[in-house]
Amino acid sequence: MASSNPAFNNSPAFSERSGVASQLPKIAAPNPQGMTAEQLTELYSRPSATPVETDRMTYEDTMVKIVVSFAILLGGAAVGWIFPALLLPAAIVGFVLALVNIFKKKPSPALILSYAAVEGIFVGGITSFFELRFPGIAVQAVIGTFVVVGVTLALFASGKIRASKKATKVFLIAMVGYLVFSVINVILMLTGATTDAFGLRS
Repeated sequence: MASSNPAFNNSPAFSERSGVASQLPKIAAPNPQGMTAEQLTELYSRPSATPVETDRMTYEDTMVKIVVSFAILLGGAAVGWIFPALLLPAAIVGFVLALVNIFKKKPSPALILSYAAVEGIFVGGITSFFELRFPGIAVQAVIGTFVVVGVTLALFASGKIRASKKATKVFLIAMVGYLVFSVINVILMLTGATTDAFGLRS
């Protein structure tokens, strides 16, 4: 299925014309005729190819990569929390790395992890800034982040949720609904309809 996302279109891993099957060498299938029973038994007893050999992404690999990236992001967030002055430089560098990762044809683990670290610094810096203005908001943000990430990983790891068209529709409805609510909330705050610090969410 065609996608308008340049991160997918430019990556060979998501290209229909450069699938794994087309990259594998053409190997003639063994001819069962003329083979002995021992040879057939040995042939069918061979272990299945691993994801590394087939170059396929698995849920387990994805979970590991997410956890590693999230851990690096947390490390960067700690740095940003201690040195909030790095907020603006991290935002600029993160934006550049995001563009490079999006338009790079072949994903680079080093660039992806670098983006996670820089993004962590940005998140830590902006959290420190808001904590000075709204004491206690950092704790809420950290708890909320850990809960969402933990629940998401647990559900995907358990197989309760899989990437599907139905799941995409549910997530899209939730995100659009929250976006509309946030826009209305901001309008009410700007017009003075509510005097609470966070509008309807206070």
